[in-house]
Amino acid sequence: MFYDFYLQIYRMPLWLLALGTLALLVLAVMGHAFLRKKAKRIVGAIGCIFALIIIVYATVLSRSEPGQGLVLIPGYSFLKATYSAEYLRMVLMNIAMFVPWGVFLSMFLCANGVRKNILITLGVSLGITVLIECIQYFFSLGCAELDDVICNMIGAAIGIIPYGAAYPIVKKEN
Repeated sequence: MFYDFYLQIYRMPLWLLALGTLALLVLAVMGHAFLRKKAKRIVGAIGCIFALIIIVYATVLSRSEPGQGLVLIPGYSFLKATYSAEYLRMVLMNIAMFVPWGVFLSMFLCANGVRKNILITLGVSLGITVLIECIQYFFSLGCAELDDVICNMIGAAIGIIPYGAAYPIVKKEN
C-alpha cells in the first residue's frame, strides 16, 4: 500500500510536484508567522518524523536494484538530466524530497534564532544525506552519488526559506 502511494508520487507530473511543493512553502510561511512556538515545535516534530519516514523509504527501503555504484563527479546527474527525462525526474525528486524536511526541521527549531536554525537544519540534513548514501553504497542498494547529496541539500535549503521569510513578521510580534 505505501509502495503504491510512493509510486503515485514519483510518477506524478513534474508541474504538479512543483505546485505541491510551492503550496507547502506557502503554508509553512503562514505556520511560521501565525503559530505559537509550542505549536510550531509540535507540528515540526510530527512533520519531521513523517518526512524522515518518507525519505528513508524512498532512498533505502524501496530499493531493490542490485549493484554497488559510486559516482563522486559533481554535476554528473545534472549533465545527464539535460538529455534524459528520467534523470531530470530523479534530480527534481531528490530536491523535492528534502523540501518538507527543511520546512519541518526549521519549524521544530524555531526557538533557536535564524542563523543557528539554518546551520542546524543544513548540518542535520547533510548528515542524514551522507548517511543514506553510505547505506546505499555499503548495502548495494543502487548508486551512491555526490549529486544526490547536492540535490538533497538544495531541497533542505529551499525548505528553510519560509522560516527566513516569516522571521520579520514573528520578530515584530515579540
